[in-house]
Amino acid sequence: MKIAFGEIGRGKTRYNIQDHSWLAQNAVETVSSLAAEITLQATGEDRVALEGVLKGIVSLDCARCGDPVAYELDEEFLYLVTTREEEISELQEKECSDEECNTLYLKEPVIDVAEILVEQFHLAVPAKVICGADCRGLCPECGGSLNRGECSCKEPEPDSPFAVLRKLKKD
Repeated sequence: MKIAFGEIGRGKTRYNIQDHSWLAQNAVETVSSLAAEITLQATGEDRVALEGVLKGIVSLDCARCGDPVAYELDEEFLYLVTTREEEISELQEKECSDEECNTLYLKEPVIDVAEILVEQFHLAVPAKVICGADCRGLCPECGGSLNRGECSCKEPEPDSPFAVLRKLKKD
């Protein structure tokens, strides 16, 4: 979905996006449909304020055991979109203000909403999810889930040069 600056008025224009066609099909499995609400408002001839909320439930894999985990997305975001030329400082290091960090510089006065939603989706999804605090993970020998019970693997021999010392008895 692309929106030209000319279509955006001084009043707030609201878009409800109920499908998730903007997201790659293999990116993640959705439990409930992803929905986004975008509000656009022109703040100048070459500036637009874009506010949005991305909501839905996705299925992610537990980082310890691999079981599916339902994760709820509720991500709010704000951009200031402009076609002005970006001012680049001569300093090698500079602390950016919130406005500078949230400014999106475009070459053409057209906002690609799908691109923004994909970015916000990837920022909202955590890199690692655990199914529960008591998750025991997988057996390092057979790969079976330890959450479903003990596996029948025998205890592996320690791989340490000091393992021989356990066989010695104290006198």
